Parts: sequence; C-alpha cells; structure tokens
Amino acid sequence: MPTPPPVRTRRAPRRGWAVASALTALALSGATATAAHAVPRQLPEAAAPATATTTVEYRGLRLDVPADWRVVDLEKAPATCVRFDAATLYLGHPGAEQDCPAEAVGERTDALVVEPLAGAAVADPASVLRVPAGKPLPQRISDAADREVSLAVEGAGLLLTAVHGTSADTVSRVVRSGRVGPAAVPGTLPAPRAEAAGAARAAAAEPSTGYTGKAFDACTAPSASLMQSWRSASPYGGVGIYIGGPTRVCAQPNLTAGWVSGRAAEGWHMIPIYAGLQATGISSGEAASQGRASADDAVAKAKALGFAAGTVLYTDMEDYSSTYRTRVLDYLSAYSARVRELGYRPGVYANIQNSGDMGALHSNSRYSKPDVLWIANWNHKADVSNASMGLPGSTYWPGQRRVHQYEGEVTETWGGATLNIDRNYVDVASAAAPQPEPEPWREDASSRVNADFDGDGRDDVAALYGYGDGSVALFTFLARPDGGFDAPVKSWTRPPGNWTFKSVKLTAGDYDGNGRADLAAMYDYADGSVAMFTFKSGADGGFASPVKSWTTAPGNWWPENVKLASGDFDGNGKDDVAAFYGYSDGRAALYTFKSDANGEFSAPLRSWNVPENYWWGENVKLASGDFDGNGRDDVAAFYGYSDGRAALFTFKSGADGGFASPVKSWNVPENYWWGENVKLTAADYDGDGRSDVAAMYGYEDGEVSLFTFTTRTDGTFENPVKSWTTAPGNWWIENVQIASGDFDGNGRGDVAAFYGYSDGRAALYTFKSDAAGTFGSPLRSWNVPEDYWWGDHVKLG
Repeated sequence: MPTPPPVRTRRAPRRGWAVASALTALALSGATATAAHAVPRQLPEAAAPATATTTVEYRGLRLDVPADWRVVDLEKAPATCVRFDAATLYLGHPGAEQDCPAEAVGERTDALVVEPLAGAAVADPASVLRVPAGKPLPQRISDAADREVSLAVEGAGLLLTAVHGTSADTVSRVVRSGRVGPAAVPGTLPAPRAEAAGAARAAAAEPSTGYTGKAFDACTAPSASLMQSWRSASPYGGVGIYIGGPTRVCAQPNLTAGWVSGRAAEGWHMIPIYAGLQATGISSGEAASQGRASADDAVAKAKALGFAAGTVLYTDMEDYSSTYRTRVLDYLSAYSARVRELGYRPGVYANIQNSGDMGALHSNSRYSKPDVLWIANWNHKADVSNASMGLPGSTYWPGQRRVHQYEGEVTETWGGATLNIDRNYVDVASAAAPQPEPEPWREDASSRVNADFDGDGRDDVAALYGYGDGSVALFTFLARPDGGFDAPVKSWTRPPGNWTFKSVKLTAGDYDGNGRADLAAMYDYADGSVAMFTFKSGADGGFASPVKSWTTAPGNWWPENVKLASGDFDGNGKDDVAAFYGYSDGRAALYTFKSDANGEFSAPLRSWNVPENYWWGENVKLASGDFDGNGRDDVAAFYGYSDGRAALFTFKSGADGGFASPVKSWNVPENYWWGENVKLTAADYDGDGRSDVAAMYGYEDGEVSLFTFTTRTDGTFENPVKSWTTAPGNWWIENVQIASGDFDGNGRGDVAAFYGYSDGRAALYTFKSDAAGTFGSPLRSWNVPEDYWWGDHVKLG
C-alpha cells in the first residue's frame, strides 16, 4: 500500500513559559539602610552553613535564605511581576499594576513574599495562619494542595506567603529561620476591606460565569481602575482570573472577594481558573485522588471569593505528551465528578493538540466529563465552531458549553490602560445549579468505547488464533495514539483438543459496565449443545479465562446459523449480545442475551421473528450501533438477495432490549451489490452522535472499495458514499476482516482491517475517518513475514 503523506503540525499555543534571564526588579546587595526605613538589610553570616545562605532583614524580621535566591525590593520596583517559577524573596506589597506576561501556568519553585500586614490583600483571610507575638515561626510549612501557605507574623506585623515546588523542605527552612528583632513593629491582619467605589452595591453583586461574547485572561487580576477603564472602552465583557492551584505562578494581590463583587457590579462576567496539576505531576496510580483533591481546593478558593454554587470552575491542563494520556483523563474525570458533587459546574481548559483526548473524555462512559470545554487554538477566529474547538461534531459540548482561546500573548490598550492578555470567545449558559451529568449510557452512546480492552480511551482489536495442532490463543492489538496498533500480546491459551477454533463466534462489548470491553464467545460443542462465555479484560488489555453462563441442550441452537453483534440495547450501561438466527427453512428471529453485573448472560429474549421463506440467514450481514442517537444501540442488517439486489435495514431497540420490526431505507436493483462481496461494521464515523455503517466491497477483479452509510435522525441510512478504493488485484475481499472503533481517541470511529495474505503474511491497517465520515488511504502498523499468521486461522473480536 502507498505510504500516507506526513502529517503537518503547527506549534500549538502554550501557557507556560521559560524563566526570564533577569527579573525587572532591583536585586539588593549590601546593608545600606536601617530597618526603620523599611528597606531590607543583608547581614554577613558568621559562618557559612553546608548550604550557603544569606541573612536578610526586613522590618525587624530576619530570614536565612539560600544564597542563590534573588531578593527583590517591591517598594523600589512596584511594577515587578511577582511570580513563583523562580527562587525569589520578594519584600513589600506586590504592585496593583504589575508588568506580567499573559501566561499564568507553570511549575512552581520555592519563593517567599514578605509584606506588611497593614494594606495586605488576602483572598481568604480565614486561611491565614496566625503566629502570635512571642511565638516562634513554624518548623514546617504544610504541603497544601496548591503549595502555598500564608502566615501572619504578628510580632513583626508582617504577612509571609510561602510557595514551594514538589517539596516544601527548602521554604520550610527559610520560614523557621525567622527571628523577630527589636526593630519590629507588631501588628495584626486587618479585616477585609470593601472597595471605596460602590462598596454597598459591590457587596451585593454575585459573580456570573454565564456569558456569550469576548473575554480576556491575564496572569494576575488587573487593578480595579484598569478594569473600569476597559469595561467602558474595550470589546470585552468577560475576564479570566486564576483563583489558585499548584501551577499558578503569578501572585494575585488584587484578587479578593471585594474585587470579584466589585467587578461583577460593573457588569464583568468571570472565568475562574484553577491552575491544577500538570501531566508530569499526575501519578498514574493516584490520578483520581489527585483530581478530587484539586476539585476540593478549587471549590474552597471559589467560595472564599464569593462564587456561588452553579458557577463554572475551570481547571487548566496544558499540552502534554500522549505518554500521559490515561492519567490526565483520569485526573480530569475525577476533578469533574468532584466539582459537580460539591454543587459547582466543572470546566476544563486544554490545548488544541489534545482535543482528541477531550473528545474521548466526552464519549467514553468510564469518564465524568466537564460541563464546559475551553480549547486554546490560536487561529484568530472568535468563535466556538467545531473546527476551532478541534471537535468532530456539534454533539460535543452543545448548547452554550464552549470557550475558545483564539489568540494569545497580545498587548492591548483601552482607556489609556495597557495589559498583556490572551483573547477568548465565550459561549456559556448561566445556571443557578450544576446540571446533573446524564448517565453515561444515555448520552452519545454511539461513540461510547466498545472495544477498549485496557481502558485508555482508545479502542483495541482482539484476535482469536487457531493453530494447526488444534491449540488456540487470544491476542490483543493495543491501539496507539496515531490509530495504529502495537504488536499483539497473547494472554489466554488452550492446548489441542480443549477449544476448537471453528466452534467459536466472537463479539466485543463492555458487559459488566466497568469501562473496559470484554469478549463474548458462543461455543458449539460436538454434541450439539451451545454455551455463552465471557472473557473479561484486565487493565493491561489481556483476558482472563472465560466464564460460562448460558447453555442450551444439544440440537437446540446451531451456531452456523447465528450472526452476533454487541451493544447496549436496553440502555442500562452494560452491553448485551444480539443474535440473529436464520433457520434452514427461511424463518428468522432476533434474540438478545442480556448481561448482568458480572458480565454473564441469561437466557435470550426473542423479540422479532418471521415465518418460513422470509429471511435467509446466509444472506445477512450484521452490525450494531446507536443509529438514531437515543442512547440505546440498535442493529443494522445488510441483506444481499440471490439476484444481486441488496438492502439495508434498521432493527430499532426497545427499553427491554428487544427489537422492533426492521425498517428498510437503502436498496438497489438486480446485479448491483452482491452480498457475499460485502464486509460490514459500524461506528460514529462523522462524530455527529449517531452511529453509521461502513461497508467494504470486493469486486471480482480484486478491486476493493470502502463505503459509508451515514444515518438520519430516525436511524435509517443515506445512500452510501465511496471514499477509498484500490486498484484491481491489490486487495481480495475474502482475505479481509474488519472491525470498528475509535482507535486514535479523537471521538470519531475508524475501521481496522486485518489482511491475511495467501503465503502466511499478515498486516493490520487502520482507515481513519474524517469529519464527513469518509476514509483516506489506510495506515499499516503491524505486519509479519511469510508463514507467520494465516488469515483463515483468525477471528476478530
């Protein structure tokens, strides 16, 4: 097959930054003044300790700081951007109008701000730890969720804000070294100050996160005067503010409950952002607990600022390598679930490069998705279109649940006030209370992951292999982020004479509802009895030994007459198995094997059936999916008549998991489509929330084409569209087996094609879908040389 062209990528916007080579502030050296003038003095050390330190005195408080820390006098450089991604001791009040970049997220390191208690702005006074006069400073700074602790040193009348990186050891040493000298002036933290302008009105103003229009975000919350200037002169009606988090690197001297209510009274809408853990800081084993802890902290910070239940709290997730995909999605899912539990609405900020993962977060039933998605895609388009959001269709965060950051790191001046910002377009509905997340099987079930054996958000392919000596083995081809497949991993095997390859029919689905797909196998014993088995998957995508549940007496079911398909036909969140049974006299019936909490099956329910000479089973090809988008899966049946006519039918499911009589939508006349030349599969290829059908058709000359039957809202099908075709003699349809799944995790289904060559070579191809539901040239990932895998010894799950 021809090699696909390389994918062009653009440098995606990042919200982190490298530390500048120098701070725009004054580094202090030498003892040049006394403590009475509020200017720091550096005092010589009597003897250097193992780790070199410098003693700095400020307003009577002496601290031993590492010698390599910067020391910045904010009284001499009030426009300095106080940021916590460089080891720095800041002395004095951070300025109200700091000269900061737009970016606000990065890895924190050890830093300390020491400022007078008088005039200090504190977002949550209740969180400040009191150190009464005469008491020593604490020996250890606690490892708070946001890695930030504030202490009121009342003996010196100073507020210490201590920030640390992954460890609090260094900043703890600095804090506990604090000594209050005779020059200190005691003081206490004053009560929160109401803003002078419009204080009564501001106190009653409740901030809103519902808004449609342009907004900006900045590293630090701007001053009240700048916000007032911009409100009257700029095109912006919304503002993003960083309320906390372990990766928030800019100080927030203006951000108080009074500031929030004051801006709300002026008509500003808010975008509260929690700078949570980034991918490299999330533990694969603790991602969920870390996500919940971040949610707890975000809600506590929001409440302290006056945000009421029902407002949206966004967590910021910067771009990350696919290596971290699973832990990031687990973290974001847990954050969303916990924020919702606490009465708020979860939102997630992500990069366009990771929008495919966000699609998986939306579609995979194992995850709790955020109420609102915010995508950074600097394409200069102020909209929330599918293209700008990197989403496959309008069913992803519909109905005013999107924000688009369309440009970043720009400087603007309005009303004479200048600020460095990122530009956003917001389309978010107001809500007085959080919207309960629908049960995962009720929303967008067509794009639910049905063959994700390892639970990483991408579908995989399972294959049963029958060896020449009669032994069998079960393999898993795990999907990669590009939609290709790794070499298969063998998990379950049986020796010769134990399981007969030809007696097995396989299908895949999440039968126990745990978020990972399993395999169901119908097995035909030599005495004519039949049983249903479940191969449950493990976290590595392999399979445990099968468990037998349903069985029937000899002569009752003949599996050669059966076609299987899996889906959640009753809408209860667990997949079931549909079995189309074609009797030898032309009778036919459709059965449902419903699953239980253990993933096992009960006796089948028969719903639809027809009399003799009506449907011939050998003429039927089966596929399943949610074709009408109602949250329950249905069955599609391709019927190929003996004269070359063909038709496509939809069996719609009912609440009991049974099926109504089929509805025919597409059909063609004689000598048009021959059923024996068709391979059928189904998934949501165009990302519109309804499953579609893909048909691979093999012509007599070895030419093969791939068609898409997209669905209408009533679950019937449009005429097929042919997208990919290959020249005669290149692919022979009898050598191909196909299966569908979201193999690259972008929220749209793809088609996997296993090709077994006549000489024992084999390969696995991926036909990736586009937004129209059509397919380009396939990607070949796994392949083996001659006499290695024989295609007629393979059955896909």
